[in-house]
Amino acid sequence: MISCRWFSRADAVFVAALVIVAGICTYIGIALPLGSFADDAFFLLGNAYRVAGGQIPHVDFSSPWGPVIFLIEATGLHLSGMRPNGLGYSNALFGSLIAIWAFFVARARWSPAVGCVAGVYTLLLIVAPFVLGGYPRDFSYAMIYNRYGYALLGIVLLECAGDMLSAKDRVRPPVGFAVSTGVALGLLLFLKISYALVAMAFVVALPLAGSAGGWRRLAAMFGGFALVAVAALSYLRFDLRDMLQDLTMAASSRAPALKPLTLTGIVCLENAALVILAAIMRTYRAAFVAWLTIGIGGVVLVTNQQLGGFPLDAYAALALAGAYVPYSEYRQKWPAGIALATVLCVLPLGEASVISLTSAALHWPPQPGATLAMPERDAVLTFAPFVGKVKTETDGVEYVEDLNDGLNLLRRHLDKREGVLTFDQFNPFDYILDLPAPRGGFAAAAYDYIFDNAYHPSAERFFGNAVYVLVPKYKKRALDRYEEDGDTLALLRIYGSALRARFAVVGETKHWVLWRRKTNE
Repeated sequence: MISCRWFSRADAVFVAALVIVAGICTYIGIALPLGSFADDAFFLLGNAYRVAGGQIPHVDFSSPWGPVIFLIEATGLHLSGMRPNGLGYSNALFGSLIAIWAFFVARARWSPAVGCVAGVYTLLLIVAPFVLGGYPRDFSYAMIYNRYGYALLGIVLLECAGDMLSAKDRVRPPVGFAVSTGVALGLLLFLKISYALVAMAFVVALPLAGSAGGWRRLAAMFGGFALVAVAALSYLRFDLRDMLQDLTMAASSRAPALKPLTLTGIVCLENAALVILAAIMRTYRAAFVAWLTIGIGGVVLVTNQQLGGFPLDAYAALALAGAYVPYSEYRQKWPAGIALATVLCVLPLGEASVISLTSAALHWPPQPGATLAMPERDAVLTFAPFVGKVKTETDGVEYVEDLNDGLNLLRRHLDKREGVLTFDQFNPFDYILDLPAPRGGFAAAAYDYIFDNAYHPSAERFFGNAVYVLVPKYKKRALDRYEEDGDTLALLRIYGSALRARFAVVGETKHWVLWRRKTNE
């Protein structure tokens, strides 16, 4: 059996890094000014606000994402008094917990040094405030669920790769590893189902690599998965029908959004270093782990709205490097080639994350951008000028002007008793104005990505109990981006007749039209 080792210098480094990074993330709160995909911040704030108010994904509003990400951000909102800084608080808290999890998995498998790097890398992967594959100083919280997905998928990789790289005659791995894998799979299922599906590839690959454990491991894994599944389904009130409808809707509409051309980015530094590392080890198991990781990373990249990057390579490199030096000989140094290849897998994302966090803490770049005052939240958000071929109304000055126009319209017509449903991709208004969010609508109304003409909620489910509906008049189109009015036009095409039958216009501005439910409805 693997013996327990007392606290080492590597453990001290991990604890110190954990405290420093989590402290910086808490100090930053929300990194400003918001840059690319700036409106995505309201995807998190708006839906977390719904959940904090008692609404349940799938049950009260349509969502292809499970409840995990919204519960994480709702916890941050509670900790921050419902201010936007809650995004940083939740990432610091849950990023630290998942980093500790990864640390213990890698430390128990291999050595304190591998555990330290795995833990710090996981924390940076989750909390860095920029889009994966993007520019580190372009602050954004877009697609943050992908960061959590990669971190949990990395834990599954570490545990499964540990079995794959172990010799057949070694003592079977403790049951706890299988339970941990099952828990991670369960969290992935209720975070974003696509990550759970690709994670199963690592599990299915275990017997192909000659891993030991058999039915004993499978039963322990199922036990961990069932523990999370029962808890999550209880929270969802066992509403499997609406959950499956949401997932089916997303699967149908997302097919046209797949990005096979992104696989041209598979030739990158991390993948090359991982292949070299496996070649140095000269075993078929090492090559199997490396190419399986690269393949799964490619599948995730194609199915995600992700700019680039292969975060899983770092976890595979740590597993390969850890397996090269047995646990009992952990003081032995790695050969230079293995050490260099491992660093090259970890460094790109790790360095970018440090740059992003440091820049956010020092408020760099020092550009004021456009300011959105939120007196109901005792907060102010700034938005960086959009850098592109054509100005757009979902970033920078144009976005703030658009929001302020809508906020002023709602302040004139609404009181604190009613919220509003929007015919737009995201709904920031209920959160900003501290209004009770109505049931219905989408977590994100992205046409041909979340819903399409064939698969969408019924009018009854979409409008829910909304009294007011806010419809944007138009959106400017940016030549280098998707058509930003496509979501609104699709919603009007699908639900326009029901809107006109059930609601009447009560207010109008340059950018918005406000509808109110008719009294006979």
